[in-house]
Amino acid sequence: MYSLTPLVRDDQADFERAARGRSSQGARERLLAVAPAVSDAYKSYHEAMISGLTVVAMQISEDLREDLIRNYDAVKDGRVLSDLRSDLLERVPRYGRCPLCGRGRAHTLDHYLPKAAFPEFSIFSKNLVPACYRCNNKKSDRVGVPGAPRFLHPYYDRIPSHQSVLVANVEVAESVSVIYSIEPSPFVSRDTYLNVKFQFEMLGLAGEYMSDAVSELGDMHGALADAYGPDGNAVEVRQWLLGQHSSIARSRGLNNWRTALYWSLSRSDEFCDGGFRSADPLAEVR
Repeated sequence: MYSLTPLVRDDQADFERAARGRSSQGARERLLAVAPAVSDAYKSYHEAMISGLTVVAMQISEDLREDLIRNYDAVKDGRVLSDLRSDLLERVPRYGRCPLCGRGRAHTLDHYLPKAAFPEFSIFSKNLVPACYRCNNKKSDRVGVPGAPRFLHPYYDRIPSHQSVLVANVEVAESVSVIYSIEPSPFVSRDTYLNVKFQFEMLGLAGEYMSDAVSELGDMHGALADAYGPDGNAVEVRQWLLGQHSSIARSRGLNNWRTALYWSLSRSDEFCDGGFRSADPLAEVR
């Protein structure tokens, strides 16, 4: 989970390009006639997101509603606004990872405010958020109830990257288990914490991160065994884990599943002092 820098773009020009590209004369005329009102809606959206106010949908006819929704077809490959899609996706940092989960590849565009309820924002760049298919599908038309926890808006919410609310709890027994949770931090506002927690739960990220952690534990086993050596050097294991944590934190921030995992493992005396062997992927076949 991380914030994105909004794309600098002439959204009004995009709207007019989409309108003029429509094959139906009736749709073209309706869309061009409503263009000034849509421009005002874009400004209201931006102001509402900055101030935390509720965005109010335009009151429009059913024909115009369908015209506005179908404008999104212009974003598809080979269409008049295909450059909008490519510009949004190509600017995603962190190796193209989804800003909603930090793990999947961001190759779809999610409408932060759903186009079915807010058709006027169907091609508004600040309402189109790069996301992986899973998060886009899980979020669907949900945003959150006004005044209650909601999904984070990557363009407007400052999602903490240097203060952690994502925690990986490690337990070492016959196997190594990792359970992820969102915990409050004195350095993160309560509203931000509640919104992160809401998104974490709605997207089912605890299970996804846990599955990723199991695979990561298997991949790191060889390096940990080398660090531990025949003399059982737990200090070297901890130093290796802290080195990995530092590197990942610099590139992906503290609220990333891998960053949280390596930090928690490095704090576990039991894991560092040979407990990591419980996560050996080859143990059962030896």
